[in-house]
Amino acid sequence: MEDALARASVVREAQRARTAAHSSQGVSAASSPRQLPLFHDELRALSNDLARSPLFSPIRPGRRKQRNETLASPAGVEIHYRGEQLDQSDADVFMQLVHLARGKCIGAENPIRVNRADLLAQTGRADGGKNYEWLGSVLTRLQHAHLKVENRRYRLETTLISKIITDKEVGTFDVVLDSDILVMFSGTDYTMVDWSKRLQIAKRVDLAKWLQSFTCSHERGLQRWFVTSLKDWSGYASPVRKFREALLEALEELERIGIITGPTLYESASKVKWQRI
Repeated sequence: MEDALARASVVREAQRARTAAHSSQGVSAASSPRQLPLFHDELRALSNDLARSPLFSPIRPGRRKQRNETLASPAGVEIHYRGEQLDQSDADVFMQLVHLARGKCIGAENPIRVNRADLLAQTGRADGGKNYEWLGSVLTRLQHAHLKVENRRYRLETTLISKIITDKEVGTFDVVLDSDILVMFSGTDYTMVDWSKRLQIAKRVDLAKWLQSFTCSHERGLQRWFVTSLKDWSGYASPVRKFREALLEALEELERIGIITGPTLYESASKVKWQRI
């Protein structure tokens, strides 16, 4: 309990700092910072709009497809994505790369030097040839992930990664993040995810990872949602009946690791509610 309270305090502190920065900077894209915020070491950042969309879908291995479509998103946000379908492991790597660049200017002149073994460890994976191959495929997907995002505050067209330069002998690579993504990490347009809790989520329950990001992108306390809306926003492809089963399993996983309490289906299982801790 003390550990949970301490982590909640860390998140609240980060949210207050973000709100203060938002107040001092203004909200226009032109006034967005030229470097990433100095995120807390225990947390990882993700744009609210991306967290509430099926950009990083909880898909099964081997089920990827090429996409060129407008993604389901809450009202007021439009995201068009072109590229190979992304999943929650891709989200893990992207969030960790953003974290490694925290407090720094990003763009072509400021690549992030990354050790591949370290990056695997930071995302909860073992060192080894098969995982090196997997990491290379993730970086390729992120480099070719083309986004158009429009919301109440800005219109953005970008890739998640601009360039990757690999040193095969040393086992490092330089990753260039497009400086245009900075607008997604300004003001209060991004959420903070507890990384240690994310790494505790069972590997077969990727919907729980999506729900963690989604839940954290909203205020603490009671949250109520239509089941069909969550199905669409998460990109879950199976029928609603199967989604309900997967949803309850994912919510039980989030309750187990202390992110939410009291997940409940109601109104003939058309709606779901829970308390965000």
